[in-house]
Amino acid sequence: MLPSITIANRLNVIANQNDKKSIFYRYQQSHITPQIILLLNSDRTPSSSRSFSPTCIIMSPRRQPPFVLAILLIGNGNGYHGVTGFSTQGNILSKILPMDLRRHSTMPVSFPLHALIYGWDDYEEDDKTTTKPKQPKPLAFDTSGNAIFAGGPSVCDAAGSSIADHLTNDRDQMGSLARLAFAFRPKEHSGLNMKDIETVHVLCVKPNEIEVEAILCESLGCVSLHIPIQFPSSCTHTDEDDKFQSCVLQNLKDLDVTATTQVSAHLTSQSQSSAINPEMLLSGTVQLPSWWVSPSSTLNAAALETECNMLKDILNEDEFQTELMALAQDGLKHSLHHQQNDAASTPTIQKARCSIVGPAGIGMKALARQPTDGSVVVMDVLFPFGGPSKQTADSLRAAVLGAVAVAAEQQL
Repeated sequence: MLPSITIANRLNVIANQNDKKSIFYRYQQSHITPQIILLLNSDRTPSSSRSFSPTCIIMSPRRQPPFVLAILLIGNGNGYHGVTGFSTQGNILSKILPMDLRRHSTMPVSFPLHALIYGWDDYEEDDKTTTKPKQPKPLAFDTSGNAIFAGGPSVCDAAGSSIADHLTNDRDQMGSLARLAFAFRPKEHSGLNMKDIETVHVLCVKPNEIEVEAILCESLGCVSLHIPIQFPSSCTHTDEDDKFQSCVLQNLKDLDVTATTQVSAHLTSQSQSSAINPEMLLSGTVQLPSWWVSPSSTLNAAALETECNMLKDILNEDEFQTELMALAQDGLKHSLHHQQNDAASTPTIQKARCSIVGPAGIGMKALARQPTDGSVVVMDVLFPFGGPSKQTADSLRAAVLGAVAVAAEQQL
């Protein structure tokens, strides 16, 4: 647990490391309880597999007087040197830029500031200058003022908020909430992976549904995704809050059964896709060019056919995959150069498989990533030895091993 840091007026931050990828800061201020979370990339953990700009997620309170809080991280990419912020009465600011915050800073700013600001406009003022709740309209802006997303939770009553807070703070519910967020994600986020979900918070519990918020992080930063989930059975508010909470928990158990099935099916599909599909795609035959020579047409046909099959099997062994990819990359580069294509547009070989070896060259199937749009395609790659076709097993073996060695050396 890191020491508390006082920021702005009566604002304290308590930091604790949630995992090796992120550090979550929770803020509390006297008189009100805003729902605010700051997600930081942890430069202090070298084993972290992600690297993104410091991200600030700000959510104004649901049931409190109008309050705006802006927090910004001060850092230079080599660690974090402090946090600065300010609070003000009134509606959520429509745009917050780094220079705006520098004027409100509680400490000297000597490093670049980076943030993504997320907030809800919870209140509106009428002609009599009184405040009244209104349906939240989430706003999100980057540091240039560009809108990022829209959509968010509705107003929540006291009972629903109380159960929501309990579920959010219950560590035993963390796995279930993540599965629910994934299983019931909106259709436009169907490509979401479980690994992208950093944390899930329950925003509100209602008689017919639960509203959760999933924090999704990728290489470019983090975003907040609002997910309403319908209950299988409706719960009713009664004077006995325990009955309402028991009904909610039973619904969550029922939903988790469905969610667990969907998550398992997704993980199985991913595993099969990564393990089988490349082999299936690369198992086809190569379209042979006009210069190709069949070993059956040579004087030593039987010996050469045996040697060709043996060399093909050797090249397809796992320990030769790096060398085979280098050979395919070299063959693809020369082929495209011969077609007078720009060398910079040459696709990058992701995986290769030797389809055939002959006296005049090697034929391969390869998965190649296009440099223009990043798509992956299956390509036939031919590597000619050059010169006369090989007539003996020894000369063929020397040609194959020599080509592999040269291609591998060029990749260094």
